Amino acid sequence: MAHLDSDAGHYAPLPEPSTAPDSPFTRAPTLAGRERVVAIGALCDFAEVPTGGNPGLSVSIFEHCILDDGQRVHLDERGFTQSPMHRADGVTVVTPASAPRPGRESLTQDVLNCVLPEDLPDGSPPVDDHPWEELARAAREAGVQVSAGQLRGLEYFVEFTERVEKWLEG
Repeated sequence: MAHLDSDAGHYAPLPEPSTAPDSPFTRAPTLAGRERVVAIGALCDFAEVPTGGNPGLSVSIFEHCILDDGQRVHLDERGFTQSPMHRADGVTVVTPASAPRPGRESLTQDVLNCVLPEDLPDGSPPVDDHPWEELARAAREAGVQVSAGQLRGLEYFVEFTERVEKWLEG
């Protein structure tokens, strides 16, 4: 992972979080061949638990599908970091430790922004509201037979781990 150092005009490597959680979902479900995908979504967890004096946030996102037998199957892993520092008009701005935490709606939108497809190279919006074909391909690689069209028909959900829930509650 890298970021652009706007003053120097070059990319600098960022360290990988050492405490990032592993996916809690199976990558190799036990299948009889008749399972159906009944839900698809993302679980949000902290890659690094926020500390009281640092308003930054490092988040892991585990996309998964839920089968009709209750199995949750890992499809993709993404994440994002919100730095307590940013640049505005050439000035470094530091978010104070007393700044309010993001709320549930804000964090949910951040998760969706991370998993939703990017705009096309010409700047136009993506064709689909989710990368359904990529998610269906990941499910098929895990042995779950599902099409992009079948996934498209399901409501996409965002959920939080217990420790994120506690943090959101303050």
